Amino acid sequence: MEQDLAGVNRIIRILDEELTELQTAGLYREAEKTRARLETYLDMRDRERQILEGFPDNVRRYEGQ
Repeated sequence: MEQDLAGVNRIIRILDEELTELQTAGLYREAEKTRARLETYLDMRDRERQILEGFPDNVRRYEGQ
């Protein structure tokens, strides 16, 4: 399942780093915009994880072929 979410997890990591850098630089308005984007991707990942947990393993294997 983690391989299905690898792209989203990468985006989350990048946005988290960007958020930290913006806060460190004191750019709080830009940081809030980045935080909103980060939360959107976190919600997206969590929703996708719930969907993938609902599928049987053989369906996921078939989709990967």
